[in-house]
Amino acid sequence: MASVTNCTLLTAVERVITNWEDLKISVEQIVQIGQPHVLEKVKRLIEVLDEFFKANDNLYKYPDEIEYEIEEFLTDILKNEFDIIAEAGSLVEISQTLGLLFKLYSSKQIAEFEAKVSSFPISSLSDWKYESHYPDFEDDISDNVEFEFF
Repeated sequence: MASVTNCTLLTAVERVITNWEDLKISVEQIVQIGQPHVLEKVKRLIEVLDEFFKANDNLYKYPDEIEYEIEEFLTDILKNEFDIIAEAGSLVEISQTLGLLFKLYSSKQIAEFEAKVSSFPISSLSDWKYESHYPDFEDDISDNVEFEFF
């Protein structure tokens, strides 16, 4: 268990997304068919989720709706930007986890929030190393690639 001090919601979102096994598998398959920029899309997904929570900062007041809203938001992004459909159980679990973290963070339950975030292994997108079957595409990867969602 990794220690978290002054953890932000962005850090929490990154931990959840980078430990999402179904997404990792899907991204690996996408890279292997010649779409190396998909890792940049995952990075942008993390940022967009953080922006979603900031834009909907009162959502934690509606506990019956928060997981549904997150699940719908993720479903749209995965379908439209990644062309993948996550397994229902996986998506529900991720949505519930993100919803819980958002509730804890928004209601200033910082100790509980940091403890929950610490329960996830430290992981980052730099740990997601995949080889494409199309090596010519790998030359096109740029740190300056930007993706806009919605």
